Amino acid sequence: MKRFIYIITSVCFIAACESEPLTLYDFYQRDIEDVTKIEIIDGSTGDKKVVNDKQIIDDLLYQIKEIKFIPDENQEDRTGYLYNVSLFQGNETYSFSSNQINDTYYFTEPNIEPILQDFYKNFKE
Repeated sequence: MKRFIYIITSVCFIAACESEPLTLYDFYQRDIEDVTKIEIIDGSTGDKKVVNDKQIIDDLLYQIKEIKFIPDENQEDRTGYLYNVSLFQGNETYSFSSNQINDTYYFTEPNIEPILQDFYKNFKE
């Protein structure tokens, strides 16, 4: 039994170490060009901004499309985020935060947080 646990643990560790960085386009399972609305929530205040202008949406997506999401070695539960982003396409919604997508924590290269922070602070609804 100990050997079985060791093998499973080793396989999981190797798989985690070999994870390739992914972009938002890798996570988003639809055509990201068809996003019609974005909501951004400031995690420190809970305030929300909604973007419906297609040009502004495309500009933000262009800024973050090449950012690499790299799994954080520390996957312990944590609370909070700097920004949470929701992408809307018809009735479909896809959400991620500046440090988490689905149930996995990430760091980004380059850092996505200053981009989201600048966008949030400068966007006027």
